[in-house]
Amino acid sequence: MSKTKTTFQKLIQDFFTSYLDSQRGISDNTIDNYRNTFIQLLMYIKTILNISSDKIKIEDITVELVTNFLNWLEESRHVSISTRNNRLAGIKSFFKYISYHYPEYLEQCTIIREIEFKKNETKPVNYLTVDAIKHLLSTFDTNNKKDLRNLCIVMLLYESGARVSELTQIKTFELNLTAPHKLCITWKRK
Repeated sequence: MSKTKTTFQKLIQDFFTSYLDSQRGISDNTIDNYRNTFIQLLMYIKTILNISSDKIKIEDITVELVTNFLNWLEESRHVSISTRNNRLAGIKSFFKYISYHYPEYLEQCTIIREIEFKKNETKPVNYLTVDAIKHLLSTFDTNNKKDLRNLCIVMLLYESGARVSELTQIKTFELNLTAPHKLCITWKRK
């Protein structure tokens, strides 16, 4: 005998399997972060409200619950403000999705989506000085094929600002070795 899913269960499943992946094209890392958010939120709801995940209703997730959950993450789980804000981003994304599919929850969704991200102290970006870059590039032996290859990779990463994952996804047709020299680097999902 199959058990009927609650609206919350159906929405959470559709959010991950249809909306994030197919419709929005969200990266695998973001989907993993959102999944962790909801795993932690469901554990929190079970612990605090004693409601199992198969019994949760959308109405159970109030602005107070979300705020308390975020505070609990910081105080009990000792997560950083950045992680806290990532968790909030996942929750907001879910409630944005709900607002488009279940307009009867629009007021609740709007209130939750108005929760502000916590201010985070911005840290200065660490970067290599020009002298450090020159030193790094001088360490490669251009007479050695592997070193020459590695030098090209490092220079390409430095000059383009590409990520290693983006560099590994480059196809030969995206590279133009004749003038004007061009390389097309596009973000690709795994």
